[in-house]
Amino acid sequence: MKKFLPILILLLLLSNSKSVFASKKKCSELPSSSSEDFVEKIKTTRTVFDNGLTVLVSEIPTSPFASVYILVKTGSVTEGKYLGSGITHFVEHMLFKGTDKRGVGEIPAQVNSVGGSINAQTGKDHTIYTITLPYEEFDVALDVLSDMIVNPRMDAEEMEKERKVIIAEMRMHRDNPDRELARMAFENIYKFHPYKYEIIGEESLFRKISNEDL
Repeated sequence: MKKFLPILILLLLLSNSKSVFASKKKCSELPSSSSEDFVEKIKTTRTVFDNGLTVLVSEIPTSPFASVYILVKTGSVTEGKYLGSGITHFVEHMLFKGTDKRGVGEIPAQVNSVGGSINAQTGKDHTIYTITLPYEEFDVALDVLSDMIVNPRMDAEEMEKERKVIIAEMRMHRDNPDRELARMAFENIYKFHPYKYEIIGEESLFRKISNEDL
């Protein structure tokens, strides 16, 4: 897992910048504005650190919420010798299964306890992890997401439980005509490109993924 960390490239914050760091104004106290004013007031800054990490901050002055997105530039087409196995999607699932300081179930529970939501999505070229919550709880989002990315537990027992969940998901896809049609289309359109593989992976290859692989 840790070999993927250097390609962590994006952090996007949508928030009231004053609110995140100081202000405690209620939403009802914030001024109303037209859509044109709203667009004009969005300011985005870009910072690139020495290790390559790129941080984008977009400020929405009237928003009572903060959203943090971590985009990792690795997806189903960048799996190397595991191509077609769905290992990237497997890693995404396992990052929710606890860290060195958070047990199973504690990650979503902590986010939900402050009125937030957490989600993730694996794509062909990237994986996104995101938390949206009230702006005054912004530090919680940063703490949880950074802990998930840097200190995943990858417990072998939890891995096998999650393997069963994903296999069930694979079989549901096979029973869905729309998904099956899309799979066949990608296989034929991208015969000589990794895009032909499903993000979730092929079951026969997926079953071979070990805890050491993750």
